[in-house]
Amino acid sequence: MSTPVETLSIDSGIYDAANKMKDAKCRRIIITDKRGKAKGVISSGDLLELFIKELDLLSTVTSPQSPAMKRSA
Repeated sequence: MSTPVETLSIDSGIYDAANKMKDAKCRRIIITDKRGKAKGVISSGDLLELFIKELDLLSTVTSPQSPAMKRSA
């Protein structure tokens, strides 16, 4: 693991985690509770899986709007 260790509050969202990883150029972040105690680790692979699930969910609730999108669907 790189130093300094990057941490993020358990109350933060996945986009916060992704931005922190990008800014810190790291692949893992320690998730901490309100007291700063480590509760887990999230990796860039974990985030990728979540983003893919979100995109899949979005594709099921949206329909193509433009004729070009309808042809490719």
